[in-house]
Amino acid sequence: MAAMPAVLQTLFARQSQDILGRRGREGWSPKDVLAHLISIQQPALVDRVKAMLDRDLPLLPNVDEHETLEQAGLRDRPTQELLQTFTKQRGKAMRFLESLGQEEMRRRGRHELAGEISVADAIHHMGYHDLLHLAQISNLLAEAIEMRRGAMREAFPV
Repeated sequence: MAAMPAVLQTLFARQSQDILGRRGREGWSPKDVLAHLISIQQPALVDRVKAMLDRDLPLLPNVDEHETLEQAGLRDRPTQELLQTFTKQRGKAMRFLESLGQEEMRRRGRHELAGEISVADAIHHMGYHDLLHLAQISNLLAEAIEMRRGAMREAFPV
């Protein structure tokens, strides 16, 4: 999770805005995925962890990823601004998470859909979530250049 901002900086560095804004079959572009990661970090990770630290078995509401992304209004922001925001936000979240001890990692809450979870579960879920979206971004970037492979497309089909 701590490496995600640097990984995204590297992946996005030499891409055109056309490629970063190109939406795939799921309706999201690489830039949209980045905006999504920003929009859910506070409610789906930080707020959940804080609730479990502050109260015994708090109810943890599900976060509608699509609604949260739309309400955040981040899709139209410049890519560099999004990368800077994500880097700053993730750094702050990581400092908070890294300060937690073993007892705090075992604190529990009741997720609206998943049932009883621990702080550690929430953190591991976000790491898993990052990797899924990293794969999604990689696939979207690959799709953007797939047609440009010439004869290699036939020799090395996906």
